[in-house]
Amino acid sequence: MEWKKIVAGLAMSGVLSCGYLAVKPNKKPSKGWKLTGREILLELCGENERFPHGIYALDPFSPDPKPRMLLRGARRPVWSPKRNFIAYIKNNRLWISDRNGNADLVETTFLFLSNLGFHDPPVVWTWKEGFFFVFRLSSWGGTVDYPVENPPEDGDWDAIASTIIPLKRRLSEDPKEWDVGWDDLLCFNNPTCSPDGKLVAAEVYPAGPEDLRRRESKILVYERCPPEEMELLWEFKKQTFRKEGRRLTNLGQEVTELRPLWSPTGEWIAFTVINWKDGYVAPAVIRPDGKDYTELLSKEAPLASISLGAKWEPVVPLDVEHRLPPISSHRWGRPDVWAEGWSEDGSFLLLNMGKRYEHLQVAKWDGKGWWVVGIGGRMTSGFGGFKFATFGVGRWLAAVPDIGPSGDEIWVVEVNPDDIRKGQSKKIWMPKGVWIEWMDW
Repeated sequence: MEWKKIVAGLAMSGVLSCGYLAVKPNKKPSKGWKLTGREILLELCGENERFPHGIYALDPFSPDPKPRMLLRGARRPVWSPKRNFIAYIKNNRLWISDRNGNADLVETTFLFLSNLGFHDPPVVWTWKEGFFFVFRLSSWGGTVDYPVENPPEDGDWDAIASTIIPLKRRLSEDPKEWDVGWDDLLCFNNPTCSPDGKLVAAEVYPAGPEDLRRRESKILVYERCPPEEMELLWEFKKQTFRKEGRRLTNLGQEVTELRPLWSPTGEWIAFTVINWKDGYVAPAVIRPDGKDYTELLSKEAPLASISLGAKWEPVVPLDVEHRLPPISSHRWGRPDVWAEGWSEDGSFLLLNMGKRYEHLQVAKWDGKGWWVVGIGGRMTSGFGGFKFATFGVGRWLAAVPDIGPSGDEIWVVEVNPDDIRKGQSKKIWMPKGVWIEWMDW
């Protein structure tokens, strides 16, 4: 198979062209708003004419928190890690603004919501405030573009994106001998960067329509390098990494490893492991070098059918012989707990048990061991669960219940590292007839 045929077969019409995504700056004047960085970003819609569909900011620490419109008709706002920028979708294009509404970026191709899952942001930020695009492709599975490594100093977000498609085998030194087939392509999904930007971890698994082979996902760590040291022979499309990836764990081939999350301190990578043989799902943490693998389950995990209690419990190995059977239709096995996201200082890790999101938990590292605690959920809220949940400023996290008694609301909770019951909390109700379609903090 010749190179030209491969490129033609893999390029996405209207999205990619030969592995490159052209991004052009489109600077606009200030939109007349300023943000401090502590606001919750919302996409609101509904039947209240005073609050048309669009992006709003809400300061949960103000005496009387109210949503303030930023961008009419825009969708899915997401803060960068240092809260210097906001990425969002408007008119099916990606835009990035600073906190004053300046220096917008227009992505020249279309970015459709149909290409994103319900909880997918428009970009995946890195800790250095560069970003990835993640495409949920039906043709051969999840694919990632890496257009920006660092934010521009001059506000000019001009960039060229490279499609990351690792290969199962190293190509020949002679391009005339390259014969890349379907079985050679690997999906590269849900990437996460080390804080210094030198390493990238991601789900890697064989290509297949609709991500049907994601069950085979293993987390691999790749080393980024200067252009002169890159090797195309381990990647189809664009040179990105020094060589083939390194398996993060030694858990064998009978598990599925999903959603890697590099901590902001760089000390840990959190992810979710599915153990098919023993029939459970667990959040796990591991050092970037593969040491200190720990599943974040308490002694209550084998029996838990509701959220953990409001008391920090030490993590212990799972007792697979003494568990309740999977009697509930919305859980696969017991336990069923997932890693969701780090607090901004890396002190806490948000977990969820059951449906996303149903029973929220928090894990912490005290320098010697890991601990977990319940923070809220279906039984404690009286609702069916939460639509959104995320860490925000400092130790604070926010969650949006699925069904509020009088409309949508936001729960804001402070995680106390000593006694979870001593943390501050508040509820913020949306105006009548206003619904929350997206939240990020």
